[in-house]
Amino acid sequence: MTASCSRWSSTAARRSHTSFQSKPGETSDALGLFLLVAATAMALTAAVASLSKIVIGAIFSTAALRFALGGLHQLTNDEIWEDLAGLVGLVLFALAIYGALAAELEDAQGRTIFPLGRRMKGRLALDGSLDEQVKQAPNEPGVRQQL
Repeated sequence: MTASCSRWSSTAARRSHTSFQSKPGETSDALGLFLLVAATAMALTAAVASLSKIVIGAIFSTAALRFALGGLHQLTNDEIWEDLAGLVGLVLFALAIYGALAAELEDAQGRTIFPLGRRMKGRLALDGSLDEQVKQAPNEPGVRQQL
């Protein structure tokens, strides 16, 4: 998840740098391609995140869609993609606020206040015993002898 957030912030930094150096209203094919690649990486992260937390997966899926729409706008210079990217950005904002609030309240209260859609290992982290939570630890990368 940390790598995904780093990818998200580096994409924003790259986009800002390109926008700063271009004229107002100008698009960039290079930025469009970069955003489509970032959307693909974010979609893969969303697929994995949704295995344990549905809301977090939805946040990353929405971010992937936002990057893809921004990339299409950069490649085609068609304003409909820009408008759609803006609308999806508003949905992303709302989902991210909900996800952050739900996670913080869950951490502070020690129980679910707003559901994150936890399942499998995500559910085990909250409801499982310590033995259940660390059962697979010897087989985790960084713990086992060989990757």
